[in-house]
Amino acid sequence: MQDGGVDGSQRTLTNLPRSLVADYRIVQELSASGAEADLLLVERRRDDARRVVKIYRRNVVLDEDTV
Repeated sequence: MQDGGVDGSQRTLTNLPRSLVADYRIVQELSASGAEADLLLVERRRDDARRVVKIYRRNVVLDEDTV
């Protein structure tokens, strides 16, 4: 497995940020990804809890009301 990648044979074009890689692994990329960001289904390593993470692309400036 690559750092921030997925387990097994599936690979993604998106990697998790270093701040998340130690605690989460990518399960799959979600098809709802858009021009500004990618959505990933991730799983927490310690208890297999699943979450959705939105990873914004470089050079995307977020409006403070969005966050």
